[in-house]
Amino acid sequence: MATLVPESAVRERLVQDGRLIPARGPRVPPEPVEPVRAVHHRGPRRTAGRQVVIYLDTSALAKLIVRETETAALDQWLRPRAAQLRVTSIIGRVELVRVTTCFAAAN
Repeated sequence: MATLVPESAVRERLVQDGRLIPARGPRVPPEPVEPVRAVHHRGPRRTAGRQVVIYLDTSALAKLIVRETETAALDQWLRPRAAQLRVTSIIGRVELVRVTTCFAAAN
């Protein structure tokens, strides 16, 4: 199992190795950003030639592996959409490996 090291120790080591240049002077707050106008629409847009993609985050993927109270509802929602493309993010994949490893160690 990996040993957790405080972030400050990692930063200090990177500075010592010359791989990180420490910040100098006071921290400057970022410039204000113009607010983005939200665009609302009713339900998914179904345009000819476009495929609807289902994004599954880590918690949804975990529910498909580790049975929880919401698993049945998620499974019921996904079944009629079996032909649609399902995607997740790289971080979702990393987090899912961690979740399944922790679950397997607990059982």
